[in-house]
Amino acid sequence: MKLSLLMAGLYRLFQFSACISSPFRQKLNEKEVILVMKSKDDRISRTFRFQDNRVRSKSGPSQDAICKLIWKTPERGAKIMIDIGMGKPRAIEKAIMKGDLMLEGDAVSIKWFLEVIGKVRSIYFRRK
Repeated sequence: MKLSLLMAGLYRLFQFSACISSPFRQKLNEKEVILVMKSKDDRISRTFRFQDNRVRSKSGPSQDAICKLIWKTPERGAKIMIDIGMGKPRAIEKAIMKGDLMLEGDAVSIKWFLEVIGKVRSIYFRRK
């Protein structure tokens, strides 16, 4: 349940970021991506659709997704998403290296999505 709420919150954060940040809107305009973020056991999933300079999302998987981010367990996914939200550097990279986050599908689209996460991070966590 915590993971599903965090993924829904991420969607709202994307929407808000698009409203307040021109560089973020420009990033959204670069590519059209349909991505599924889910737990490995398929209990929890959310589709993120980046199209027409907008972000849309719905609960559940999409058959037309071109890439997937798969959390090893919902608990690990929630913990890592909280770390990302707290601005911890390299949280995503560490999760991938430990096997807590698996990437599947089009590598260019996954890289673009990780850059989107980086843009959000730069909006809310300015370097000192």
